[in-house]
Amino acid sequence: MQVSTVCLFTRMHILQLVALHLAALLTLLDILHTEAVPLQDFYINNGKRTSKLDDANMPSIRLNPPFKFLTETLDTAYVNTNGLITFGGALSQAWTPFPFPLSSLTSEHTHLRALPLLAPFFADVNAEIGGLVRQRYYNPRNAYFNRTRDGPILSKASNEVSAHFPDYAGYQPSWVFVADWEDVSPYCSKQKNCREIKLNRFQCVFMTNGSVSIAIFNYLNNGMNWTRSWYGGNDRTSLKSNEYVDQYNFYAVAGYDLGDGHHFLNINGSHTENISDIDQMSNVGIPGKFIFDLSEININECFENNGGCHQMCINTRKSYRCDCYNGYKMNSTTNKCDDINECLSDNGGCDHNCQNKAGSFACSCRYGYTLNGDKKTCKDIDECLTGTHRCNHSCLNTDGSYNCSCQSGFDLAPDLRTCFDVLECLDENGGCAQKCKDLPGSYQCDCNSGYELAEDRHACLNVDECQDNNGGCSQLCVDSIGSYNCRCNIGYELDDDNAHTCIDINECELNNGGCSHRCRNTEGSYECSCPEGLQLLHNRRTCREFDHCGLSPKCQHNCLNRPDGFTCSCNTGYQLEENGRSCSDIDECASENGDCDHECVNLLGTHLCRCRNGFTSNGPRCMDIDECQDNNGGCSHICRNSEGFHNCSCPRGHILQGNGRICEDINECKVNNGKCSHICVNQAGSYKCVCPSGSFTVRSSGTTTECECPKGYHLNLRTMRCEDINECKSSHSNRCNQTCLNTAGGYSCSCIEGYSLHRNGYQCIDIDECLMDNGGCEHICVNNLGGYECLADPNATRIYTAADIEWWTRAENMPILFSIIGVIILLAIISISILVIGCYITRRKRRIRKMKYKPEKKKWATVRSTDSPSSTHIVIKAEILSPTSSQALTN
Repeated sequence: MQVSTVCLFTRMHILQLVALHLAALLTLLDILHTEAVPLQDFYINNGKRTSKLDDANMPSIRLNPPFKFLTETLDTAYVNTNGLITFGGALSQAWTPFPFPLSSLTSEHTHLRALPLLAPFFADVNAEIGGLVRQRYYNPRNAYFNRTRDGPILSKASNEVSAHFPDYAGYQPSWVFVADWEDVSPYCSKQKNCREIKLNRFQCVFMTNGSVSIAIFNYLNNGMNWTRSWYGGNDRTSLKSNEYVDQYNFYAVAGYDLGDGHHFLNINGSHTENISDIDQMSNVGIPGKFIFDLSEININECFENNGGCHQMCINTRKSYRCDCYNGYKMNSTTNKCDDINECLSDNGGCDHNCQNKAGSFACSCRYGYTLNGDKKTCKDIDECLTGTHRCNHSCLNTDGSYNCSCQSGFDLAPDLRTCFDVLECLDENGGCAQKCKDLPGSYQCDCNSGYELAEDRHACLNVDECQDNNGGCSQLCVDSIGSYNCRCNIGYELDDDNAHTCIDINECELNNGGCSHRCRNTEGSYECSCPEGLQLLHNRRTCREFDHCGLSPKCQHNCLNRPDGFTCSCNTGYQLEENGRSCSDIDECASENGDCDHECVNLLGTHLCRCRNGFTSNGPRCMDIDECQDNNGGCSHICRNSEGFHNCSCPRGHILQGNGRICEDINECKVNNGKCSHICVNQAGSYKCVCPSGSFTVRSSGTTTECECPKGYHLNLRTMRCEDINECKSSHSNRCNQTCLNTAGGYSCSCIEGYSLHRNGYQCIDIDECLMDNGGCEHICVNNLGGYECLADPNATRIYTAADIEWWTRAENMPILFSIIGVIILLAIISISILVIGCYITRRKRRIRKMKYKPEKKKWATVRSTDSPSSTHIVIKAEILSPTSSQALTN
């Protein structure tokens, strides 16, 4: 009996441990699940549905066992189309949503009875337009319950309650009631105005195990699209609009009401336009999900001053917690909700511009782009296609903009949109040889009189007028560029009245035709004649006496005729000989060197002055030539001019070659390595000392130059490079008492978290976090070396905030989370293993003890136990041992 009891205890203990560990694991996973409720997380409901009715209710359902609702025990439930589940009666005519409690309403609202109710979304729903209202009662006691088909619904409810209420670990509901409002529409006085309205999808699930009653509200993510009914006017109902207000505000209400005027709950935003965000709100940290423990009266701290919360106050069992709206996060220091700047993370997912707003953000596009339907990505606007461009002529679309172009003969204005006519004639006369005429979008070349346009339509060709009837000239026609002239033969002249006709010139009328004596005109010419005794000279004009020089010239050079004879003379540079006829050369160099500076050379009839090398002549004078002005005198570097010659020389660091003109560089590194300690680099006319690569510094001392490593480096003799000294590896140079970080040429000290660096830069001293705002602790702050710890009130309830959830969901904290989950699973396995081993050892010891004694006499006693007249008899045989065996039995 003892063994059976121990093992029974063991099995029960194992089941409890498994349940506790699974509940903890599910709770952690549920905390991490912060997305709004998707459709696949709704409870399956393929039950009865309403016809398309307005202001109606479904058939009542008997609840067995009854539903414990705070202080009431209820056994009948009604699903009403207007988003209500009522108990003990229907509220089908409750089309006007009012905040709870309904018992506070005046007598004029007789259609709103104060009944116990659950209100996932109390509004004027009209199922006539569209949508369905379903209900399904999952109770294993009912005949139609199918364990395979319906069992998972009860398991899902059990797991969800256990995860969110650790005190209810292992919770098993007796039944689960699921009510669905699928894609329902608001009431519209004119149905045509509501046909395009997006619909709502929400669900209410409630259950009990006879003592613990739970209600769950589920709202589809982005599935709550209207907030109230619509009456009159032309505007359509809008989720966010506040366009219609009459005697009553018809915004929806969510929560529950016991009907006694004292116990009720209005979810934040009820009866206001903020109810539109209910799919983003929660009291369990999962947007779009609310879970209520209706088993006992719970003080709702959120009723008074919103629980002191900055935004959302979430009432929980025996406590409450603060949370933030979407787009905000909890500030752990101020306990207020700070706006999340979504634009700081990946630009909010925006292609171009991201503008942060309170609780949200908005994407916009740069000029030339427009937002896509996803409100984040941008696409180019084809201004040329849409006609929004401002181009005069042609439009070419580009990414984010467009370009304008013009037809031939037009140019784009500075505004890059307007086209103006190009005045081609202003630019080098349009390429025309003579005349240029501007036309719209073009131009035309023309020529002056006497020219014609060439085939290229730009050049002008001369017109030869003489080819056509000799230009109308009577004698000669002379073509000219762009014109022509009529001319006459010798002895004729153009008629003044007609520039084309030639008439004879009477030469004798003008200066006697140039004749010295007689002149006779002829057609086109004239003749001169002489009187008797004179002769006409060869010029056919002059009459003179007889020419003695011409008949018998005897002069070598010049002959002067005289009436009585002739006289001879010589050219310049000659002198007449004694015979009076011959001429001989005069030697000018014989007299004062011909007035020459250097050398005089006599020539026939003249003489020539010559200069020595290095001089140039200027008449009889000789001037020095500056050879350095011509190609630097042939010198490669320095040229110095002298009187009649020049010299080449070299700058420092060079030597003149044998040709006396070219300078060659002196390689100073060949002699004693240029007195360099390491590397000598020859340069043109000089040299320099260079240190090997590796942070060397150059130090000059007198006539030598040496390379040395800077402070914090040492010379590697194998590579001849300066290498950094790692001071952190040397206890002599490392003065840090915690963390040493080697740097180039030195090192720096740093401290681990919880310490700060002393002003000496080496020692780390502990930070007393408790001195600053009590370390952020709510109660007691205890400083430790390198850290601190907060001692909280052990009786306080842990409140998980949005910051806690956000911390767990960070990518960098996921390894910690998985480690915790792994530890929980490992502890569960160890606990089970220890209990199984303990059970096995107990059984083993029992068997060993039974084998140690031998009974002297076996006697059996039979005890019959009967629980009831119809029950099966249980027979127990007990072995009666002798006194010597009693000790074993006692053990």
